[in-house]
Formats: sequence, structure tokens, C-alpha cells
Amino acid sequence: MVKLSVTEKYRAETREEAEDFIRAQRENGAKDGYDITEAKYIHKDKKKAGEIIDSCEVVTVTKVYCGMWDVE
Repeated sequence: MVKLSVTEKYRAETREEAEDFIRAQRENGAKDGYDITEAKYIHKDKKKAGEIIDSCEVVTVTKVYCGMWDVE
């Protein structure tokens, strides 16, 4: 059995942290043997009684290790 792809989710505290993380994942992919096919982040707020009590960026990264028909 061969791993084809993995989708991972992370929490970043700031937009800048999310962007830096995505950039690093793209750079590391070449040496770690995967391609990033999708990378995005979404801002989330936690509210209580109508007030924001916490916020973060949810980062989603899809890493492709091998195409379905590229298996040797």
C-alpha cells in the first residue's frame, strides 16, 4: 500500500503565521518528497454573548506524495 496524499489542519494565531507556515510547507515539499496541491487559511472567531473572546486562523494543507497511476 502506498500513501498518495494527506490533508492536514493546523491552528495559527495570526495571518502572518499562517502565510509563513504555508510558504515553509511549499519549500519543504521538494526535499521531503511531496507537492502542495492546496493550501489555504480561514479566519475563525469564538464569540460569547456577542463578543469575540478568541480568534485564530485555521490552515489547511494538502500534500500529494504520489499520483494514483505513478506507483512503481
